[in-house]
Parts: sequence; C-alpha cells; structure tokens
Amino acid sequence: MNKYVSHALAAAGGYLTGSASIVAIFGFMFYSLYRMLTLQQDGIRIEATVVGIREQKVRLSRRGIGESPQDVIRTNYRVVARWQNPRNGKTYTLKTMIQHPEKYPTGSTISLLVDARHPRLWHRVANLQDM
Repeated sequence: MNKYVSHALAAAGGYLTGSASIVAIFGFMFYSLYRMLTLQQDGIRIEATVVGIREQKVRLSRRGIGESPQDVIRTNYRVVARWQNPRNGKTYTLKTMIQHPEKYPTGSTISLLVDARHPRLWHRVANLQDM
C-alpha cells in the first residue's frame, strides 16, 4: 500500500471518530432533555433532606505531572440528601455536585422530580424552573 492511501485511510478514520463523537454528544444531550421533560410530566415530586456536604480539594496542574507553584487548587462540593419513596417506604440517598454549599444547610430540603418506575432517575425542580 502506498503512503497516500494509508494517509487517506487514517484521515477517514479520524473523520469517522470525530463524527461518532459529535453524534454521541448530541445523543446524550437529547436524551437528557427528553428525560427532564418526561419527569416534568410524569415524575413524582418529593422532598429530599440534606444530611451533609462533602468537600473535595482537587489540584489542577498546568505543567503536567508533579506539583508546581502554578497549580490551581479547586474545591468541589457534593451535597448528600436522603428521601423516602412514598410508594414502598424505601430510603434513597442522593449525591450530586453543587457550586454554592451555603445554599444547602444540613436539615434543609431539596425539591426533586423522581421517576416512579426508576427512583434513581431524578431531577431537581429548581433546574427545571430555569428552562
């Protein structure tokens, strides 16, 4: 095989990989929108109680491997909340990333829409109101 054919095959493979990635990203976006709209119509509204906030520090390196003075340390916050399924009494734990931990004090409630058939599928009501 000559070098022009191999370069053409490599380029075609790159285009196919890039196209597949774009299709996958758009597919995920449409599925997420579909799920939100389905929950908005058919979801059960419940209140989850905040039981805590977990803090995680992450080092973002600008120079590759190893520590450097130019590294950025970022703090991620994850809210942990519990709710009980009104149909069967089973308790579920919700863990999700948040940006403003001061908005979620321990003991406060978060409004959720939950899929009755698949209770692990949920969406925050506040996010739906932003649409």
